[in-house]
Amino acid sequence: MKKITLVGSIILALSTAALSAFAAPVKPIQFAKGAIGTTVAGSFKGYDDVQYSLRAKAGQTLNYKLTSNGNLAQINIYAPGDKPGAAEALVIGSATGTAGQLKLPESGNYLIQIYQMRNTARNNRTVNYKLHMGVDR
Repeated sequence: MKKITLVGSIILALSTAALSAFAAPVKPIQFAKGAIGTTVAGSFKGYDDVQYSLRAKAGQTLNYKLTSNGNLAQINIYAPGDKPGAAEALVIGSATGTAGQLKLPESGNYLIQIYQMRNTARNNRTVNYKLHMGVDR
């Protein structure tokens, strides 16, 4: 029984490592010199997601607005060091909407996740999106 458990653990560890090796890289959002915001655009399909990082300071207000074809895209925003599946998001767009403001609780790199809900992801829908992000000074 111990051999089966050990083999199962090894297989799980290797498959998890293999999946994370194919994960899309986190894309940094950078503002042009002197700017307080920017817009990024892209697309993804099915259960894929897109992740961005944005460096900001505690006390700043983050403004965000996500638009997409058929309003399919959703947004989650995570505190510095937090990741999807390991921590709860500060903003859960499927509950709060895809536009709003967030007073940032700490300094660091915030993770922004763009995804679609399971009911459309399972149909392998392609989502085209635009995300506007801005912070006050």
